[in-house]
Amino acid sequence: MERLRLALVANRLSVLLDRPVLALQECIGPEVESAVAGMNGGDVILLENLRFYPQEQEGDPAFAESLASLADIYVNDAFGPSHRAHASIVGVPRYLPAVAGLLLAKGLDTFTRVLQNPDRPFAAVIGGAKVSDKLDVLENIVPGRISSSEAGMAATFLASRGYGTGASSVETDRLDDVRRISAKAEELGVRLLLPRDVIVAGRLDAGASARVVPITAIPDGMVIADIGPAAASEFCQELAGRRTVVWNGLMGSLRSLSLQKEPAGSLQPSPTSTAPRSPVGVRPLTR
Repeated sequence: MERLRLALVANRLSVLLDRPVLALQECIGPEVESAVAGMNGGDVILLENLRFYPQEQEGDPAFAESLASLADIYVNDAFGPSHRAHASIVGVPRYLPAVAGLLLAKGLDTFTRVLQNPDRPFAAVIGGAKVSDKLDVLENIVPGRISSSEAGMAATFLASRGYGTGASSVETDRLDDVRRISAKAEELGVRLLLPRDVIVAGRLDAGASARVVPITAIPDGMVIADIGPAAASEFCQELAGRRTVVWNGLMGSLRSLSLQKEPAGSLQPSPTSTAPRSPVGVRPLTR
């Protein structure tokens, strides 16, 4: 837990702002209230990691109200987690005037443009651990006749097609949703690519042994950590001729990076790309 504290972030923020940043070890409570009450114009305080509090992910109204009591206005500049019903995302704005930050606004504008009027041909790379987090994205992409590559959440897609997934996390309550999206993609002629091979490990921890296997031979007791080299090659070939690529989510688990020096399934943005850079990852990709 100590490595997730935000003291290091405060140090870096202090350098960027060229002024002291006070890092607190709590988000709410008497210590925080006292520090905020003692602020002068130009002072900067960084609260502790919200995820240390279970009330954050529970969307607890009392927790949200406590956070809101510290401020006069709410600015959300976090595009990535804005789809989550967490206290800091949906709760605090109920108690304060709320606006979108410049980065969040840029992300929304970019996503709107590429989904409504993209430069075609258009493809999407959809990753992340949970299908449930990406259903809305997939629901919008498939009717737009956009080819899509699935990776991080592939276990649920693979299970929906009858493949064994070892000990990988499968959202069984979403299997019907996944089958419906797959059927819709086939009906519209949209290519919905799943990895043909994956990197599996006994656990997603440093020191765990990992190996590449085809999706037809995922061993019992092993978990999918990342896409495999054949999948990476196929995805890159599919993306090579695309004018627009939306990349939303990770191909594999962040913890899988400790399993090997360079994950075989890694996809890397082209360093010479002139495509627009944005929080939603609109860019050409190369292996």
